[in-house]
Amino acid sequence: MARTNAEKSSLLYECIDASGLYHNLVRPDCRSRMNVTFRLTDPALDAAFLAGAEAHGMLQLKGHRSTGGIRASLY
Repeated sequence: MARTNAEKSSLLYECIDASGLYHNLVRPDCRSRMNVTFRLTDPALDAAFLAGAEAHGMLQLKGHRSTGGIRASLY
């Protein structure tokens, strides 16, 4: 399970880091394997991103109410 979670999170972080549309403020050596957090480069797109994700069955992606951003739990 640990190997699978490391692979899933690594793949997602690689996509985020290479995208130009998303960014991650967490240092690579401190990133979670279970809760991948990131932000859109334009915060005005957050609502549209979350609505599109929900339309595709990806729920509960909105980040913490005090810090914002996006959080994908890989459980």
